[in-house]
Amino acid sequence: TGNVWKLRFTPNETGNWSYTYSWTDGTLGGSGTFNVVEGSLSGPLQIASDKTWYFKTARGNAFDARGYSLHQYLEGKYGRSVFTQVAIDDLKDKINTKVADRGYNLLMVLWPMQTDSAGNHWWLHTGSVRDFSRFDIRVWKRIEQVLETAKNRNVHVFPFAGLVDQESARPNDTELGKFLRYYAARLGVYPNHFGHSVTWEYQDIMGHSDATNIMTPLQNYLNNLPTPPLLSVHDHSNNSFTGWLDFSMRQLQSRSVFDGNIHGGGIQGGVGSAFTEMPIIGSEDIWEYQSGDFGQPRNGTEVRRGAWGVMMAGVMPIYNETGLSDSGAPAGGRSNFSGQGQPEVRRMFDFFYSKTRYRQYQKLNSLVSSASRQIA
Repeated sequence: TGNVWKLRFTPNETGNWSYTYSWTDGTLGGSGTFNVVEGSLSGPLQIASDKTWYFKTARGNAFDARGYSLHQYLEGKYGRSVFTQVAIDDLKDKINTKVADRGYNLLMVLWPMQTDSAGNHWWLHTGSVRDFSRFDIRVWKRIEQVLETAKNRNVHVFPFAGLVDQESARPNDTELGKFLRYYAARLGVYPNHFGHSVTWEYQDIMGHSDATNIMTPLQNYLNNLPTPPLLSVHDHSNNSFTGWLDFSMRQLQSRSVFDGNIHGGGIQGGVGSAFTEMPIIGSEDIWEYQSGDFGQPRNGTEVRRGAWGVMMAGVMPIYNETGLSDSGAPAGGRSNFSGQGQPEVRRMFDFFYSKTRYRQYQKLNSLVSSASRQIA
């Protein structure tokens, strides 16, 4: 506001830090110091050095991923709805009661889309007309409330989608560049925020080079941070993405232990060979829909079977207990939290992380036979 400038920074070492600043118009700059003390947060996720299928915390500890989704709860259909404060308050409540209180530590959400609809999005707008010269700061502040709530509970957040929309005109390169720079400066610094996927099913609207042309500038901005956040793209890990992709999101609807028992596949493009030894989040493997939409599990038994197959394949699953036919949450989102598989998923995580040496698992593809229904 006015002549007040703010810079966000997440230090990765304790002790005294110093800084200097200068201005391009010749205004007198300055310097200062601040002291960093030990805190309780786990810090940004990184790829584990002992087993690159998984994450570790910035402290070097194994991150036992317990994945849960609220990506349909607030925004209804893929981020095209309203981010009211009432809805944000309710989402924050769900992060506490449905996620953190039940032991989940990895949360999938949706951020606003670059949309022409009358809903809230990153830019100021009048009706359906966006003003690409100014951001809607109210929306950014509401997103920050979500990240703060999750951070305070040591929950790591990654967006299912949120940078561009599929069905609306996107900003031009200049406007998109401005957005990515501001996005990185304002939201990239959160130690629990990572992923930053382009959009859902991005390959429906753009090619691999288009995705790279969006994610590479974002990566360049984020690389200025002491511990840059990991990047991904929804359900398509092409080998040409090796310059910026850190982990894969994928979908392979899993109703049985065999459905999810692959490490290098999926649908909509799957996982390229360059990423089969990197972390993979099964972002659409065990969504429980009572109607069985899109081949997803229909009950607790199918969720349990599918979840075990995903975990045994070295993939980190995300459980979703809301269905497309269940509406009533803020902004037209999905409000059914009666998934029968939710206790099963929690028991599975408890067993794997307390009773097995899951990080020592190896792929035994030569011993796997789909015909004889064997798994490894």
